[in-house]
Formats: sequence, structure tokens, C-alpha cells
Amino acid sequence: MGDERRPMVQSMLAMLPAAVRRLPADLGAVVAFLVLCTAVVFVPGVNGTPVRVVVGLPLLLFVPGYSVVAAFFPEGTEVADPASGGPDADSGRVESRGIDTAERVVLSLGLSVALVPLVGIGLLFSPFGLGVPSVVVGLAAVSTVATVAAVRRRRALPPAQRFRVRYRAWYAEFRRDYLRPDTTGDRVLNTVLVCMAVLAVASVGYAVAVPDAGEAYTELYLTPGSGADEFDTDEYPTTFGPGETKQLLVGVGNHEREPMRYTVVVTLQQVRVVDETVRVETERELDRLETPRMADNETWRQEYQFTPRDAGGRTRLVVLLYGGEAPSDPTVESAKRSTQLWLDASA
Repeated sequence: MGDERRPMVQSMLAMLPAAVRRLPADLGAVVAFLVLCTAVVFVPGVNGTPVRVVVGLPLLLFVPGYSVVAAFFPEGTEVADPASGGPDADSGRVESRGIDTAERVVLSLGLSVALVPLVGIGLLFSPFGLGVPSVVVGLAAVSTVATVAAVRRRRALPPAQRFRVRYRAWYAEFRRDYLRPDTTGDRVLNTVLVCMAVLAVASVGYAVAVPDAGEAYTELYLTPGSGADEFDTDEYPTTFGPGETKQLLVGVGNHEREPMRYTVVVTLQQVRVVDETVRVETERELDRLETPRMADNETWRQEYQFTPRDAGGRTRLVVLLYGGEAPSDPTVESAKRSTQLWLDASA
């Protein structure tokens, strides 16, 4: 079966550019993976799917570190004895150089975890800012530079000393050291350790790639005047003369992680306090304000002028917020958010 597939594989490789065909297999896979990551982030319809998480985990946890390790350690651990013939020469004397496979993998994981925050800090002080596209481009740029350096350093070595991905040798070593232990207890222990390592890496990678967006919520607030960023609560218009009109700023912030429309209902209540319990004597609706369609993390503000006519005694302005349309009989209990302002108004 392998002989039947070999001509097809060779014909597919012949279709690739010469520069790509000359790349080592592992570094060519790194370049292809970086292209895939960039496409997943920037192609509409794909960047919002779980594919981004699947592709993003290796980019965060392995690929940048592997490129850097490949640049620093271009030589392999198994160098064939020239007398044995052939660059692969699995038989004959071998000498140890560079780092072995396990060390290469561990260093790749560690360097990747160290590079991600460094790239993030660099982006914070750059004009691009910190975001998913900029992080992907930054990590891809670091990986590309390291890959180019790794290719140049490998080609500077004799062919017999260059690092090559020896899949068969690695699989044989894995079977010898892990799948065929001397006792059943060792086999169970090795399996548990491998599962724990995979689970730990996957958990950390998922936490980094998909941070908790936090609780979805909506803001509703009132500020005095035209809504300066800094204000004193003493500036709230709480004292009114007969027929006097004052101004407030009504603000709504959408943090529901989806576009929303809101309705703000402004009511005026005459209340009586009995045994520390507020009882509503009369209530009159003053106005309804409708917000435009608001994107996530968007804030809407509108100045609102009101005159508390026919008000006296204990009076409060109650502002109710509803998602979408408000009901015909709005109440504090049915509202999504509510806030109030106690007034001292003369009838």
C-alpha cells in the first residue's frame, strides 16, 4: 500500500514551489500551520467558530517555542557514522549531539508559555493594541523569524548532522519505554501520567485561548447636568421650586455580549414611609425613551429634562430599564434595572 501511495505523494510534492519543497518537514509544517492560523482569525465566518480554539491552542502552547528551539538546536541527537553509509544509516555507530526528543518538546512548551506574555506586553505598548488578531500576528511573526533562522542554521550543517523528524525511531522508542514496561503497575502509572499531562496542557491552553468573558449585565445610571466624567452627588437636582425644570443625564451600558435595544421608563412617585417601609401612594409615568440598537460594550446617553408638577412631600423619580419594549404597566419588579432619585419639590 505504501508503494502505491508513494507516486501520488511525490506528484503532490512536485506541485509545491521549490522553496517550500526544500524546507525540512517539521519546519514546513510550522509554516503551513501559521498560514492556517492567520486564515482562521481573519476569514469571515470562521473566526467566530470553535475552529479558532482548536487552531489557537498549538499556537499558544507549542509552535512559537518549537521554532525558537529549532533555531537554537539545528543538530540532531543521532549522527550516523560515515563508515556505515547513507545519511540515515540506522545501523552503525552513532554519537549524541544536541538535545533529544523529550527535551525538545519540553523546551518548546516552556518557551511558548514564556513568549505569549512577552508578545502581549509588546503589543500593549504598540499602536496595534492587545487583541486576538494582533496576538496571532505577533506570535506568527516571532515563529516565522525563528523558522527562517532554523532553516539557515540547519542548511549550514552537514546533512548527516541535521535534525530530522524520525517518526519510526520515535515510535519504536515510545513502544520500548512506555508501551512495554516490565510490570503492569508501570504501564498503569505511565498511562495515568500521560493523561494528566495532556489534561493539564489542554486546560491551560483553553483558559488562555478562551478567557472567561464574565457575567453578562446591563448598566443603568443617572448623572447630574450634562454628564461629566467626575461629579459630586450633591450636584444632583433634588430641590425644586414651583414649576422649576432641571436636567439629568440617563445612561445605559450594554454588556450582554450581544446587540440589544432598550426602553427607559421615567416615573414620578408620591410615597409614604411607614415603619421603615416605603409605600407608593400615587405614581405617574413621565416619559419613555428608546435606545437605538446597541452593540456589546456600547454606551448610550441622553439628556433628560423634567418638571415634577403636582409633587409634594416625599417624592422620588424612578427610572426603569427594559430590554426591548416596556410593558404597559411598568414596575420595579418587572424591570431589568432600576434606579431612583429622591426629590424635595414644592407643590
